[in-house]
Amino acid sequence: MCGVVGIVRKDGNVAPDLYVGVIKLQHRAHDMAGIATSDGEMTYLSRGMGEVAVAFSKSKLGRMKGRAGIGHVRWTTVGDVNIQNAHPIAGLFRTRQNPKGKRFYIGHNGQIAQDELKVMFPRYKPDVTTDTKFIAALISSSGKETFEDALQYACSILKGAYSLVILYDDAVYGVRDTSGNRPLVLGANGGALMVASEAVAFNPLGGHYVDEVHPGEMVKISRESSLGFQRISIKSVPDEMPRQLTFCLFEMIYLLHPASIFLGRTVQMVRERMGVQLFKEHPLDADVVIGVPDSGLAAARGYARASGIPKESGIIRSHYSGRVFINAVAERDEKHRIKHDVIRQVIEGKRVVVLDDSIVEGRTSIKIVKLLRENGAREVYLLSSSPPPMTPCYYGVPTALSQRRLIAADHKGNVEAIRKEIGADYLGYLSIQGTIRAVVDTASCIAGYPEISEKDFCTACFSGNYLIPH
Repeated sequence: MCGVVGIVRKDGNVAPDLYVGVIKLQHRAHDMAGIATSDGEMTYLSRGMGEVAVAFSKSKLGRMKGRAGIGHVRWTTVGDVNIQNAHPIAGLFRTRQNPKGKRFYIGHNGQIAQDELKVMFPRYKPDVTTDTKFIAALISSSGKETFEDALQYACSILKGAYSLVILYDDAVYGVRDTSGNRPLVLGANGGALMVASEAVAFNPLGGHYVDEVHPGEMVKISRESSLGFQRISIKSVPDEMPRQLTFCLFEMIYLLHPASIFLGRTVQMVRERMGVQLFKEHPLDADVVIGVPDSGLAAARGYARASGIPKESGIIRSHYSGRVFINAVAERDEKHRIKHDVIRQVIEGKRVVVLDDSIVEGRTSIKIVKLLRENGAREVYLLSSSPPPMTPCYYGVPTALSQRRLIAADHKGNVEAIRKEIGADYLGYLSIQGTIRAVVDTASCIAGYPEISEKDFCTACFSGNYLIPH
């Protein structure tokens, strides 16, 4: 999972806006970050390890010129965690008219299948190990005379999940594969047009949500078009690629920021509806409902509203610990130790329903149950507003890595065995059908947004039903 943003301004330097945009996408990743800008003649690139505030300095940003640019925050799914793999990834586009070529830059959220690409480029020895370098190689080797044709050529070959922002000349392109597995949205303010993984990136820039980049679409933003969106359909994709929306269900459960809008719905409202659906599937008798901060809080509100059980703030999160799930495995145990505190007066002597967004490895759940018992909880009923992740994700969430344990897979989906390991008195998961139903049943906040159906989601990490080549 990564975060991407692209901006074209009417005037002034875009680098400070890109910095703000990637800061707002920091919840998606913090391995490394990068920004590239262009003034039409020169390009400027700055990348760094760690969180955005560490990766960039005022002096770095001050040297970056241009009214067009892209930014990226990376959570490593393919390749090593090093500065060479930080995005934006550079490429060179040559034509007969310009044999020396002009540099372009790519920011990528998703994951592409590499096996066939390695066969296509047997002599290609990339200097990095990120799969995004193959996208750059396809564009560079296309033999096309226009950059848009080169992009079309790359899309005709790429398999997998990709939402891209690309900087070429003084234009920005947003590209979303035909499955629409990863989010990509358009935004605007009075002086700029924008594209980003999530609409929350537009808020501090005075921007607003305009639309999604549709599955199978590339959108060009350039000053040549008077700062308008030029929407272009992808002409050809491999036969194995889905031709309909298969949006990642885990994005709605955990990855998206609660203030973001996607599929016409505010994410926060979707997560509350998941809590309502959880009560329908697991109607428990208890004294208090609490949520695991932050992403379990919305579901807890929904469950409390549906059940009539009082909701309290029984767990406090240290925001200095960051999101544990997107940390390297070596850092997670330390983060777990400092992340949560329990308010004893809220839970002592009570039967407690505690809701979390998901249970992936089980580390957080084991710690939470232990903390609640140590603080006097009489019984602990743990609910997950997500189905149990059973199989690896190959589309941009690093559950395919060897160090990422899937507790449900280890126990072959046996809920009672998982409950015993976690130590709860009761364990319940939201079903796949119930999770999707919660999204579909949430009212749209976008007038005229097309209806969505239960067929519009990727559930591969829960069901093993892989619809996209990997």
